[in-house]
Amino acid sequence: MAIDLALPLSDIQTMTHRTSRSLVPQKLAMGLASMFGFVALFLSVLGIYGVLAYVVAQRTREIGIRIALGSTMRGIFQLVFKEGLTLVGSGLMLGLLGAIALGRALEGQVFGVRPTDPFVLGTVVLSTGIIALLACVSPAHRATRVDPLSTLSEQ
Repeated sequence: MAIDLALPLSDIQTMTHRTSRSLVPQKLAMGLASMFGFVALFLSVLGIYGVLAYVVAQRTREIGIRIALGSTMRGIFQLVFKEGLTLVGSGLMLGLLGAIALGRALEGQVFGVRPTDPFVLGTVVLSTGIIALLACVSPAHRATRVDPLSTLSEQ
C-alpha cells in the first residue's frame, strides 16, 4: 500500500488535538458545575455564619445573664455551636436527600460516576460539613466574649 503524493492534505491534526477538541463541551460543563459548586459552598458558609452571628446578637442579653449566673465560657460556646451543628446537620441531610432524589436527572452530566456513588456523596457531605462547622466557630467564640455587666445595665 503506497501513499498517493498527488492527493491534497487538509485539516491535519494529531489525534490528541482532535480528542481534546471533541471534549470541550464536557469540559465546559464540568468547569461550570465546579464553579457553581464553589459558589454554593461559599454562600452556604456565609449564610450559616450570618445566621449564627445574628442569633448571637439577638441573644446577647440572654448570654450575658447566663454568664452572670455562672455559666462557663465552654458552656456558652457549646450552646451556640450546638445551634450551628443543628443547622448544618439538617441542611446536609436535606441536601443529601435532594441529591439522591435528583440523581436520575444528573446521570447524563457525570461521566464514569454514578450520581448516588457513596464515596462521592460521602466526600461532599464530609467536606461541606467541616467547612460549615468552621463557619460556626467565630460566632460561638464571639458569644463567649459577651460582657455580662454591660449587658445587664442595658434597658
